[in-house]
Amino acid sequence: MQVSGKIGDQIFVIGGETAEEFLGNATAILGSDVVERIRDGFALCFDRDMAQAVATVAAVFPTAPAAAPSAAPTSGAAPAAEGPKTETDKWNNVWTYGLPEAPSCPHGQRVHKAGTSQAGKPYKAWVCGTTSPAAYRKKIPADKTCQPEWIR
Repeated sequence: MQVSGKIGDQIFVIGGETAEEFLGNATAILGSDVVERIRDGFALCFDRDMAQAVATVAAVFPTAPAAAPSAAPTSGAAPAAEGPKTETDKWNNVWTYGLPEAPSCPHGQRVHKAGTSQAGKPYKAWVCGTTSPAAYRKKIPADKTCQPEWIR
């Protein structure tokens, strides 16, 4: 169970495996009136005056100074000029965007991915940005022809 939202370039996600865990996580982040705040946020999504809705949502859900990873229009990797940014997906893989030492593929700068295989072994690789969560959010189609560059 999760709720997510985007305000400008900032993306927020609050989740939990059960309703109780979700509510606990949401309460820890948004406070004891979390249910009302989420309800109000969703209600604003249907407001015809979107400029007012965005301003109100920004007030309801204050953003952190660090922006969430975002994809460039042609790649899932964040531009290097923004500096490295990290996110963890629902499988606990850690994706790091915008590393200056990242190699490139035909789709742009690669993304560093670290995780644990199904066999329980840790791995690290440079992967095509089109396979990243940021690219998925931007609806950039994943190009599976770019093979990962495994890091030993």
